[in-house]
Amino acid sequence: MKPFTNGQRVGAVIDGDIASAFGHGPQGTVHSYDPVQQTLVVDWDTGTRQVLAADAGLIRLTSSWVSAAGTGLLWDEVHSAAYAAGATAGRAAADQWCQDNLGERASRNVKAVARTVMRAFADDDLESLDRLPLYEPVRSAFVEDVSIHDVAALTVVPEVEQWSPLSGDQVDAVADSYRNGYDNALLYHLALQCSRAASPTGDGRDLSYLHPDTLRVGRYGVFSGEWYLTDDEGPDRYRVGFVGVLEGFWNGWAVFACDRTVVEQIVADRAADREADRDSGLSPAEQDRELDQVWGRTYFDGDVLVVDQRIMQGDPQAIERTTARVDGRWSVRSMNLSWDAVDPANCDRIIGDLPAAGAEQAW
Repeated sequence: MKPFTNGQRVGAVIDGDIASAFGHGPQGTVHSYDPVQQTLVVDWDTGTRQVLAADAGLIRLTSSWVSAAGTGLLWDEVHSAAYAAGATAGRAAADQWCQDNLGERASRNVKAVARTVMRAFADDDLESLDRLPLYEPVRSAFVEDVSIHDVAALTVVPEVEQWSPLSGDQVDAVADSYRNGYDNALLYHLALQCSRAASPTGDGRDLSYLHPDTLRVGRYGVFSGEWYLTDDEGPDRYRVGFVGVLEGFWNGWAVFACDRTVVEQIVADRAADREADRDSGLSPAEQDRELDQVWGRTYFDGDVLVVDQRIMQGDPQAIERTTARVDGRWSVRSMNLSWDAVDPANCDRIIGDLPAAGAEQAW
């Protein structure tokens, strides 16, 4: 006969001696089962506990129960357990993939990889991502196919033979629950990690409210220029963008106000680009003069921002000194740069404090 398990749902057989005591076949739950004595203790739903001879033919398994290899789990609980186990495996596979492709061990441009994955999610084109450890395409590389042995291990069964009450279709159904849990958790976790990695802020937040199409004077935006363009992944990708409030336009280019942290980063970037352009074949004085002709000089003199283009323009008056405005912001008009408002999603990183959605209108 089938072994009974604690927690298993059972029903009374109507035509047995028990019928006179319980009427129309009550249902209950197995409290305990002694395979040596062949006795069964049942807690009936009516509130009565009874000790029965397990082999007397008075008890049947209820239709709501398919034996889960001696665990006492109900059938829907078996599916839930299989789904949860698959989800655990899927998260582990996603973590491994992220470490290899988005972490320190990544051999490719992390943001480019993350953006490729996010585009595939948006286009519902996961088949194009042959590197993703989905269950079916690369099962052998990441996870073994679910078998009766896996289901037995899932439900902590010492011997596979105890699964004999299950049909092949039932085992396949549990395996499907495992696969669904695996893929769903994998894709959710990958989408979350890739959105963070692709985001210029590192947290995957939606910055569409700062899109250039919504920009107008007095409103926050993100600004950059062609000198920050990168060809790592197609056109219109910027290594960095800067947060500022649009003040207007000068010669067709954006003029924006920003805090000192942003200005200091712009100045530091200009200095780094200038130094990278040095020609070691020239004397230091010749190098400086050549760099002054190409780059000019941009620096802070205390609280004064100095943009010196005298040698660049051949004009002794081409030097500009500015300080912060009354509101503490600095007006960035040029610095010999042509600024544009750009989509923050197209920036690898963003310098400056981003306003919260709904607070992007500064004045």
